[in-house]
Amino acid sequence: MTAKSNEDAERGERIRLVRTALGFETKSDFARRLGIGISRYHQWESGRIPPNEEGIRKFCEVTGATRDYVMAGGTAGLPLSLSVLLARENSP
Repeated sequence: MTAKSNEDAERGERIRLVRTALGFETKSDFARRLGIGISRYHQWESGRIPPNEEGIRKFCEVTGATRDYVMAGGTAGLPLSLSVLLARENSP
C-alpha cells in the first residue's frame, strides 16, 4: 500500500468512526443527513476519494468534527463529547 492510499484509508476510517460513534448505523442514513448521495459517501468512507471542501464543511457542521481530524487525524479542537464517543468506538 502506498503512503497516499494508506492516508486515504485512514481518513476513510476516521469518517466511519465518527459516523458510528454518533449512532448512525447505516451509510445511507448518514449520507442523507449530510445531504449527499450514498455512492459519494461510500467513496469517502472507503478512502477512494476525499471529501471536497463543501463536503468537509458539511461533515464538520453535522458531526462537530474538525477539518484537521477528518483530513489528518488531529484531535485538538474536537468537542469533548465527540472525543469521548470516538474513544469508546476505538476501544476493543
